[in-house]
Amino acid sequence: MIEYIGEVIKDNKLFNEESIVICGGGRIGARVVKYLESIRKSGSIKKICDIDRNKHGKKLGDTAICSYEELMTDSHKTEYCYVISTLAVSEVMELLVRNGAKKIHIVR
Repeated sequence: MIEYIGEVIKDNKLFNEESIVICGGGRIGARVVKYLESIRKSGSIKKICDIDRNKHGKKLGDTAICSYEELMTDSHKTEYCYVISTLAVSEVMELLVRNGAKKIHIVR
């Protein structure tokens, strides 16, 4: 379930992922997007989610930020690799586990 905890630039497992969801559209989420762009994996970002409604529809890189409610209706939600990049780690982790997430990375 939890595959990695630490700095995003040291998360070597992300390089092999093809379907990534970033949980958190703030400063840390932006750093994750920038890192994935630097290793030419920005095309692997399928969704970016944030609880802040003011961020919904805005973009980080090429991906629009959506709500967690929208994510939970996605038929592929159990197949994604989730990168938690928010301070609300426990809340997001609980939501993901409850909804069948199998690969979770927690980054700072």
